[in-house]
Amino acid sequence: MEQREENLQVSAMQTCCYISEEEKEIMIGSCREPLGMIHFGNLSLFDGHLKHNEDVDTGALKDSEDGHARVNEKPIYTNCGGQLEMQIQGAFSGEIMEESQSGNAYICRMPKLANTGEQKDMEISEVVAQTFCQMPQQENVLVLSPDNALAIVNLLADCAKKKDLNRGSKLHVDIAGSGFFESNAFVGCALLNMYAKCGVIHKAEQVFNRFSVRNAVSWNALISGYTQLGYSNEALASFKQMQEEGLPPDAVTFACILKACSNVYDVDMGHVLHAMVLRQGFLESNVVVANSLIDMYVKHGFLANAQAVFDELRIQDSVSWNVLIFGHAQHGYAQESLNLFECMKDHGFCPDAFTYVCVFKACADIGNSVKGQEVHNEIIKGGLENANLVVGSVLIRMYAECGMLAEAQRLFDELPTKNVVIWTALIEGYVQQNDAHRAFCCFEQMKEQRVSPDDVLFSCILKACGSVGDSSRGQKIHLEIVMDQLLDGNMVIASSLLHMYGDCGLLAEAQEVFDELSARNVALWTSLLAIYVQNGCSAEALDYYRQMQIEGFLPDEMIFASIIKACSSLAALVEGQQIHAEIVKRGLLDIDTAVPGSLIDMYAKCGLLEDAEYVFEHLIEQDVVSYSAFISGCAQHGQGERAINCYEHMKADGGFSPNAFTFASILKACVSIKAACKGKEIHSEIVKVGYKDDIVIGTALVDMYGKFGMLDEAQLVLERLPLRDVFTWSSLISGYVQHALDDQALCCLAQMELEGVFPNAITFASSLKACGSIGAIGMGKRLHAEIVKHGLFEENIWIGSELVDMYVSCGMISEAENVFNELPIKDTHAWNTLIAGYVLFGDIELVLKTYGGLLKSGKEPDSATFTLILNACTGRGSLDSGQYYFEMMSMNFDLIPGLEHWNCIIDLFGRCGLLDYAIAVIEIAPILASSVIWHSLIAACQRAGNVNFGQWAFENARQANDMDGAAYVSLCNTLHSSCLY
Repeated sequence: MEQREENLQVSAMQTCCYISEEEKEIMIGSCREPLGMIHFGNLSLFDGHLKHNEDVDTGALKDSEDGHARVNEKPIYTNCGGQLEMQIQGAFSGEIMEESQSGNAYICRMPKLANTGEQKDMEISEVVAQTFCQMPQQENVLVLSPDNALAIVNLLADCAKKKDLNRGSKLHVDIAGSGFFESNAFVGCALLNMYAKCGVIHKAEQVFNRFSVRNAVSWNALISGYTQLGYSNEALASFKQMQEEGLPPDAVTFACILKACSNVYDVDMGHVLHAMVLRQGFLESNVVVANSLIDMYVKHGFLANAQAVFDELRIQDSVSWNVLIFGHAQHGYAQESLNLFECMKDHGFCPDAFTYVCVFKACADIGNSVKGQEVHNEIIKGGLENANLVVGSVLIRMYAECGMLAEAQRLFDELPTKNVVIWTALIEGYVQQNDAHRAFCCFEQMKEQRVSPDDVLFSCILKACGSVGDSSRGQKIHLEIVMDQLLDGNMVIASSLLHMYGDCGLLAEAQEVFDELSARNVALWTSLLAIYVQNGCSAEALDYYRQMQIEGFLPDEMIFASIIKACSSLAALVEGQQIHAEIVKRGLLDIDTAVPGSLIDMYAKCGLLEDAEYVFEHLIEQDVVSYSAFISGCAQHGQGERAINCYEHMKADGGFSPNAFTFASILKACVSIKAACKGKEIHSEIVKVGYKDDIVIGTALVDMYGKFGMLDEAQLVLERLPLRDVFTWSSLISGYVQHALDDQALCCLAQMELEGVFPNAITFASSLKACGSIGAIGMGKRLHAEIVKHGLFEENIWIGSELVDMYVSCGMISEAENVFNELPIKDTHAWNTLIAGYVLFGDIELVLKTYGGLLKSGKEPDSATFTLILNACTGRGSLDSGQYYFEMMSMNFDLIPGLEHWNCIIDLFGRCGLLDYAIAVIEIAPILASSVIWHSLIAACQRAGNVNFGQWAFENARQANDMDGAAYVSLCNTLHSSCLY
């Protein structure tokens, strides 16, 4: 009888989670409560097995008189204490069975069938369900009596495993109708677990609330259900209530609640549970609980605590090692993970498939293909390479991430079986290495071989579409997903669709996908906000952030990181500070590297470097991300020296190695302070640490050398890059244009197009400037046609301004006017460009008329507008107009005159022969007169033949610049014109 009780207890608990043999032993120990004798008619279940064996011995096993055949004329073997095994083969005959003396007698629990027969290796719950379904329809109803508790538990377990809510609910109705529920706690636990596994937690709670007596088993079932469904806070609350009711937690309770604790990052509760485990002796006596504790610390990122628990274990198993190896690999400590792998083998533990998965991930993370190949050879010797598809897929991923795509392809080709996981590993490899074309080819080939994509593969191929802007292919895949009914409820695919449309710049389509989803979670909101920020729509991102909160979603770290970027883009300091306060309140500043980095970046972009430094200095733990964010902020605001000092401190005192973003930022800092030598020094460091082929760093190097005028070095860096994208080419073209090497700039454009790289808006802008500078109108018109063809004219208003400027520079003012009139949006810069054209042609009437049009359009003039107008007035000697507009800029538009405006008005007075007024303006001007002003005054003195003022202006010019040869020439001309030379 004790054996049968243990069988039923283990069966009930197995329905809560599919567990190891060690866990079964734990559960048996925690469930010992008297069940009473459970009889089946005149036979107990246990006696029935003995009777069956007697029949075998006496030859009496045959069709019985009660109208049904025995099960396939073979005995049922029983082994209790968690080791019970039964074998049921065959099916019932087609005869009608009567009452309890039927097939129900043989629907019993079995952990696993013997390794023979058609049902080899099936779980007993599956076999019981299969046997039940094979009974004649008239008898396909289980007799609900205490004797059949084990069969009911197994049928519910099968429903749970298959998530068959419909069948499980029908069983519930039958159980409730028989009144059997109240008399058997194990059936109640199995029913509770069935609802939890089917995701209907409120029904599980209803079952739990009907328990007349709650013991450790029922509490464990509820806590397990909460934990499995992600209701970790509810699991913790139930654990607390369980304690309040005076029930001590057992090993199963601890295993479940430690998992719940790890899911909600409740560090304090984790320490409390650790103390309880120690107090009850489970750390020494139960390796399952100990492994759960290690896993909790690993998920919290407290690897030192996890290692300490591991070191205290009297008995360590392969799971203990695997959890520790996985934790280090997961948190970026790849080398430590590999070291633990070697220690595991040294201690005599054999790695399993999961161990190898972690090891290959670690190798991929640090690009250690040599170690990866060494371990690969190890599994070949062990025969796991082709025997385990998971290991095979991770191997392919490892080779792909190390850039060894040929080896990944070879391994893929040699695998005898290729399922969707294997195909996904290869396709992901091509996507990661920016080879979208090969990824698309593999995807089509896979479908030809009738392998159906899953959500992971669809996500991967959508990422490939987004990476190359192939919205047409992405929309076809979207349709395929809808036809296969994979979108509804699948958050992974929904998120991937959002990102694909976002990467292609199709925000309306992304928004439509989001709006049509029947359910949303925080991850989807994160994706939506990220694509709006990524596409420069930060105001919309802030609007949706507010909407998300209205709908009751709590922002996570990723959302905070995105929305802080939106605040940075908009310089929305007040809102950014409010979000900062919320982050501090929730304690997220010290546990997530993306959030402090984003905050530092926001304050830096808002010009508050002191606030950025405050956030940086007060971080509990600084890392390369936070250092890089602060360095970038300093570089953006021209504080190159400060950036370089921080960079050196990061390496020397912080002990951190710069990443690609750090190098790109420090190169920008070198440009801001014109530190060419320091830039070359950092370039050498980049080569030394192996980043020379990184396209982001390569682009930053090309940009730096271009701005320094070192175009040969810039060209050399570009040529040595294995992959050159549009940003790299644009940096080089821009460098040539900045240094008036316009022919070379257009040659680079031609070479870029030959390599199949299509220009972006920046490339077009620089190239149009080059065309205007050298009068290459033919090339300019061709670029104009390409811009219109690809819709860039409407998307980028400043390209329209560059087109106007190009036509103006080439003397084609009518074409410039046509382009200007076609602009969908005319900003102040566009108006200024057209005004500049009229100034160049000396048409002051059109200058002032266009200025009037600017005002009528609702735009406000800026400093550049008034510089152009004052230049036009000076050129025509329009003194009244010049004075009027000079005064207007400060009185009407609150614009403070700059050096260029003072130069214009002084030059205007000089040209009009009003030298006294010019000198008076110089004396009252709030800025120091430049050499340009003195040259203008000397020229005015020359025209007026005023030697005294000319000599005075000359002395001031010489003080401003002792080597100013132009001042000497102007003075000589003045003296000559006055016959005093």
